[in-house]
Amino acid sequence: MKEDAEQVLTRKMRRILLISLLFTGGCSVSCLVEIVQDTLQGVWSYVGWAQYLYTMVFCSVIILFFFTILLLYWTHRSFADIFSKGTHLIGVVLITAAFVIPRIPDYRPGMITICHFGNFVLADGLFLLIGIVFILLASILEVGFSLQNEVDATI
Repeated sequence: MKEDAEQVLTRKMRRILLISLLFTGGCSVSCLVEIVQDTLQGVWSYVGWAQYLYTMVFCSVIILFFFTILLLYWTHRSFADIFSKGTHLIGVVLITAAFVIPRIPDYRPGMITICHFGNFVLADGLFLLIGIVFILLASILEVGFSLQNEVDATI
């Protein structure tokens, strides 16, 4: 009886992951095209380095998320450690970008900033907030993974 419930959950999870793979895969291809085109055309010369890096970080996060979901799909486990590690990596990239991008001279503060005094901005609040949420999610997934391993060891 328990095995049947697991198979239903696995099928449902596989469908969700497959839909996520298709969507993030298409977005990843689009992002790769965007990265190559922007780099070859020298987009930073007319939009500025800050906006260019903002776009590159966003594209990188989408590509990282695609590969994280792809690896999760291959493992066939609901709480695979690769998902928590990938989510943690995305959070670290976003938090790093939150502190690095405001150091670029042509940076224009967005709607959320941290410690904004005159021209100085400590961190871009949007990237910082999303990065913290990803790291929090990664921590929750790590706990789920350890609980799953504990239950698997008990059975």
